[in-house]
This record gives sequence, structure tokens and C-alpha cells, in this order.
Amino acid sequence: MTNPISFLGSEIITVVRAPIIVNTRDNSESQDWTTATRIDVEGCMVQPFLMSNKLVIEDNNERMFAQSFYRVWMPSGTDVLYTDRLEWREVHMDVFGQKGEWFDFEGISDHIQLLGKRREG
Repeated sequence: MTNPISFLGSEIITVVRAPIIVNTRDNSESQDWTTATRIDVEGCMVQPFLMSNKLVIEDNNERMFAQSFYRVWMPSGTDVLYTDRLEWREVHMDVFGQKGEWFDFEGISDHIQLLGKRREG
């Protein structure tokens, strides 16, 4: 039997998850990235992904920035949420949207796939 990790790739991705904290002044919620947990996930694959500008709308008048997207494949059962961040080869990105779970022909979970969004500026 082949190792399913080697099927996807040989990359290691760190999933960074920050706890939710509540501001006592206005009861607003935010993530506390200073106390985030970090989990390394082996057997991943990452590829650049060109996203149409029509699908990404940001109001940043007179502000210069660059953003790019990556398609990320991770082993089945990987715990990753849309509120997490990912780190890969010194690239920091936010999880963009929900993960998708892929199943084989027998209905067994094979892997997950998601988009990572890198933004600088």
C-alpha cells in the first residue's frame, strides 16, 4: 500500500490558529495572533493560482498593494478553518473561503483543497 502523504506532495505547511477574544468595551470579537497555535502538516502540495480580478473586490483607493493566491492540497482529516493562516516556505497567507473535501471512487475522503491568499502592502 502506498503512503497517501507522498501522493499529494512533499511540502510542509504550518496551520496558524488564533483564539477569539472579546473586547470588554464594545463586545466586539477579534483574533489574538500573539497567542496563536501552530501545527505543521506534512505531505502537502502548493501551486500558484491565478484568480480573476472580477472575483476579488477591495476598496483601496490610492493604496499600493500586491495580492496573489495559491491552491493548497492537504491530507484528508487536516484541521484547517477559514479563519486560519498558513505558512509555507516563508510565505504567509490567509485561508480564502472554505476548504473542499475530495473523495475517491469508493466514497473515502482522499484529501482537502483550499485557496491561500497572500497580500502585501
